[in-house]
Amino acid sequence: MGAPMKLLTFHHTDSGNCRVYYKDSMKQLVCFQPSHLKGQFGLLACSRDGEPSHNIEVSGYIIDRFPAASDGATAVQFRTWYLASASESQRVFVTFYPEVWIQDNATVADPGETQIDVTAAILDMGMLQALKLKDNDDHSDDLRLAVEAPQWVKDWPGPHRVSCESAIQEHFTEDIQAS
Repeated sequence: MGAPMKLLTFHHTDSGNCRVYYKDSMKQLVCFQPSHLKGQFGLLACSRDGEPSHNIEVSGYIIDRFPAASDGATAVQFRTWYLASASESQRVFVTFYPEVWIQDNATVADPGETQIDVTAAILDMGMLQALKLKDNDDHSDDLRLAVEAPQWVKDWPGPHRVSCESAIQEHFTEDIQAS
């Protein structure tokens, strides 16, 4: 694994200026705004009044949540861009275990454990809600319905469980101590 990712905490969306603002662990304001490349966003350091000053390399950061879709087109475009461009270290993967009943016991079935990208679902609910999810619980089991999950996982008719606690904690732990 590479250098630790730095956590950005959602602040607000400014649709008029097409910016999505976050704060870093030092409470410094940063913003994502569309770059000169269509469909791309850049990360910029900002002054206290929200004016962008210079570019920051986006690959070293993760976000705590997406802005609400109700924040408008900028929020929706940002979400689309983030999901399309996020590196593996900026994503959240959980493990789905398909099971079958053998007598009265649920037992792992073929094809066995499967990794599911649940980044969209986790960032839609936000870090605080995501950190409350427990392994093999109704709420975490619903992660199998994530947009990026394979169709067979979504359609699995039998018992199943989802292991998510450690993956979610590891994803958001990188910079929390500094907050």
